[in-house]
Amino acid sequence: MGVLLHVVDVASNPRGSSRWAAWNTEKAMKNELQDADIARGWVDMHLAAKGSDAQDAHFWAYTALDDLRHDDVERFWNIINEIRRLNDSDEILSNLSAGPLEDLLANSGREFIDRCEALAKTDDRFKLMLGMVWKNTIPEDIWKRIEIAASRA
Repeated sequence: MGVLLHVVDVASNPRGSSRWAAWNTEKAMKNELQDADIARGWVDMHLAAKGSDAQDAHFWAYTALDDLRHDDVERFWNIINEIRRLNDSDEILSNLSAGPLEDLLANSGREFIDRCEALAKTDDRFKLMLGMVWKNTIPEDIWKRIEIAASRA
């Protein structure tokens, strides 16, 4: 089975656009940024055509999720799981694998590997997603556990 990887052009960050500034200001003032909002926006951005207005309009979700990997790792993990509950297509899972999940395991693998292993035992789609993670800077001991959990050893 081939997996389509939809690459997001991070260089086209619309943060400088008035649309981004207006959204960011409004959400910050109301303090309404919910996990489900981020998850839905992240999915919509990845399903939109590359370089489209729709992709630009949802880029805030990419940035919001990326910020959480440093600011609130537990929430970052929860939103990764919310995204895959919303849409577990190969396209979305491949983007989660080679993006947020890889970042999580590279930066906080020791805190989350037990959860990943447990989830991979009961959820075939998560197991597939775990198998699409790239090693990158994931520590060797964590990487070996990922390979076993994803049945790649």
